[in-house]
Amino acid sequence: MATEKDIEAPLTLELNGEDLTPELFVRGVRSFFAVLNQLTDQIDDTVGWRVQVKQGSNLIGVYPNGGANSASVGSIYSSIEAGLSSLERDAEEPENFPPRALEGVRDLAKISLGADADIGVRVWVEKRPHGLSAHSIANIDDILKSGFEEHGAVVGRIETISEHGNAKFIIFQPLDGNAVHCIVPPERLPDALKAFGHRAEVYGLVRYGKDDKPKRIKVEDITIFPPDDELPSAYDVVGLLRNSPR
Repeated sequence: MATEKDIEAPLTLELNGEDLTPELFVRGVRSFFAVLNQLTDQIDDTVGWRVQVKQGSNLIGVYPNGGANSASVGSIYSSIEAGLSSLERDAEEPENFPPRALEGVRDLAKISLGADADIGVRVWVEKRPHGLSAHSIANIDDILKSGFEEHGAVVGRIETISEHGNAKFIIFQPLDGNAVHCIVPPERLPDALKAFGHRAEVYGLVRYGKDDKPKRIKVEDITIFPPDDELPSAYDVVGLLRNSPR
């Protein structure tokens, strides 16, 4: 098992044990990068990565490419760390973890839980280790069974917005205050900025939770509704109906 002194990269996959075969090693590396690539796509797909394997060890270190947005990189690190910790505790979908990222975490956890296998799997985030157990597998199975994705629209008021690469904002639905985390591609960012503080309809690929409420949407289009004071009054509508031809 590695110690903090052995870790050099900000992200490190640790695979070890007497029963670690070449096939399991390759499977673990693929699963790890499936998770990393999925979160990178969610947060800022302009961030690139380079790999360094520490000599004489089974430590696969990952560094951001030069010129990567530091805020985006920090968000990726924090999302991975928070997500792995959350999946060990609860069957709640972590932020920025689409289904393929969840499947990658589950595959990593399964490597260390094979029958009579002596294999250790840990993900180090900025020198902090995160192990994976049967709890993560069970929680991810629960999330994937209950959630689903489909194209649709979410209507509500855009209250908060943050920007790092693929910017995110939160739209609050009016009836129950449900908060939907939205992922905005760069070409839609001007529309999102214009919509801040207004009621809007957001269309895209919606991820629903096990309560059937929308949790996340990958934005494809934004329609801003006019302010309430620009909407026709009841008197205006009655007048239109009164003057309409019969």
